Amino acid sequence: MASDFPNRGPLRLHILPVELAPGEKPAFLVDALQTDPRDTVALTGRTFGELRRRCGEVLRSVPVDDAEIAVLPVRWNYVIRSPARGAQARATIAAAAAEGLATLVLHNHDSSEPLDLPEAHTVVLRWSLLANRRRPNEHVLPAAWFRAPLGNARARMFTPRPWRDRPVVGFRGAVAEESPAEVVRGRFKAVRAGTWNVGWMWRRRALDILARAPGLTLRVETFPAYFAGAPRDQRDRVYDEYVEHLHASDYVLCVRGAGNFSHRLYETLAVGRIPVILDTNLVLPLADEVDWHTLGVWVPLGEIDSIGDRIRAFHAGVRGDEAFAAAQQRCWQTYREVLAPFPFTQRLPRLLAPWLRVA
Repeated sequence: MASDFPNRGPLRLHILPVELAPGEKPAFLVDALQTDPRDTVALTGRTFGELRRRCGEVLRSVPVDDAEIAVLPVRWNYVIRSPARGAQARATIAAAAAEGLATLVLHNHDSSEPLDLPEAHTVVLRWSLLANRRRPNEHVLPAAWFRAPLGNARARMFTPRPWRDRPVVGFRGAVAEESPAEVVRGRFKAVRAGTWNVGWMWRRRALDILARAPGLTLRVETFPAYFAGAPRDQRDRVYDEYVEHLHASDYVLCVRGAGNFSHRLYETLAVGRIPVILDTNLVLPLADEVDWHTLGVWVPLGEIDSIGDRIRAFHAGVRGDEAFAAAQQRCWQTYREVLAPFPFTQRLPRLLAPWLRVA
């Protein structure tokens, strides 16, 4: 899947002088730039290894005078934990602006609230956005890079499943224990205030509808907590089981969680399965290049009752092993060639073009 952005040299970044706290990992671009070329573990990592190895092709750390854009080395969700760091970060952003540089800020968090940053000279890459509240300087960052399943060896394999008359729709994850009606009665204020995980409610609602839908085989395992409620020392096992569950599905239900995004969406694409995307006012990455409405099964939230019909209609449109394999491969290639860390970073000059300083 080729992109139409023009060939150009590496994006020239000036790393702002904001110190990381002990043990804190830098933003992924800074991590790639600062990787020790002798660190074979980092260079062969299954998620970020390619970006670290090929970083020089797409990124260059330069002094402020030669930079196209500045980058905050600390993710904003960590910055705001400390008022002192917040003040330091804002001061460095202002200093960069005085040099005619916008600053790239990363925000890896469930919150969709606007960040307290000047729109004129900051651009934000973040996991969670609401389409009707998105600011012009906000873009979506694929969320699943930081999840272990994409580092699982099997997750990198693509083996298409054969077409069958009754497709398997899979879901393994956390859902609300209450029905949506019970939630509305008992947690209405919490849902409205955003203090309760509304995504779990929509997962429950979608699964209830699918359970009554004809012509589908459901493969569902639900839990009342993330990571199947497993303690930290057992999460590698849980992830392995999760990846196996993805592989054993034809379609995977992808519904937001606490934030308005789905890790599962990117994980599904990465293993070559077809996502069923519930549109909860979503903003998805690189929508000018990825046709999200046709890549998988697109279900507007207001038409959630039609979810089974939409899956069957999509499945009928890819009837036969060859067409079905092609649909799965399109998902797999979209992740590997567009949304994975290296190809996504290749696209940053185009994405950030309005904020780049021209020499």
